[in-house]
Amino acid sequence: MNDLEVRHGYTLIDLHRFAASAVAADRSLASNAHLRYDIAWSAIAEALIEAGEPPSPQELVRVGWQAIYADVKQGWQLYGVARSSGERAVGSAPRFVTYWRHTHETPVEERLVERIAVWEVLGSLPPVYRDAVVALAAHGTLQGAAQALGITEAAMKGRIATAKRRFAARWYAPEAPPRLRIDRRVGSYATALVTHCAHGHEYTPENTRWDRNPGRRGKVRRCRACERIRSADRRARRLTALATDAA
Repeated sequence: MNDLEVRHGYTLIDLHRFAASAVAADRSLASNAHLRYDIAWSAIAEALIEAGEPPSPQELVRVGWQAIYADVKQGWQLYGVARSSGERAVGSAPRFVTYWRHTHETPVEERLVERIAVWEVLGSLPPVYRDAVVALAAHGTLQGAAQALGITEAAMKGRIATAKRRFAARWYAPEAPPRLRIDRRVGSYATALVTHCAHGHEYTPENTRWDRNPGRRGKVRRCRACERIRSADRRARRLTALATDAA
């Protein structure tokens, strides 16, 4: 029975071997091994049946591992588990806490006062600078705001810089305002901001790792999903080589 061919020359024994390799490649340990095995086996069998061309063993192991990870990720999202935390506590994700518990570090009185103060300080600016701030908030970019006001981008930058200084001086008065940060909302007007890696994985906080850039200033952004897939591929190749040698 185990020698029964499923598709493309692969048998039930092969499905068992690939599913076991996918379980071994998974490091989340978010559920028991039997459940992870069933998830991987089902995903591999479905991928094998639907494949038009014979997939490689590494591809099938990766399908099983990704199915396990997708199930784990869905469970974390359902129970509000913070993936960036090592504790993996239920209800620890910041957005989960904000939505369900409505707790804030800042007291509601302070948030209310700040919301009122923003409009008070903004209204005290001269119209030319106040209009520049409103235009930037409405259009999101200096280019769009400058076009809406009918001025050059250089003039728009100057108005926003002056508005920032005057707003900060009044906001923090009578104390001296802190050093203003540079607006990093866009990477470059010439090129789109990179939000996904070359393989299509989104650069979320949980999926991003920053490494030092050897020989250069700054850091290099790494995709954790790609790293996990490469690691799983290496383990699958080792397991396949060991199985081949044993046979």
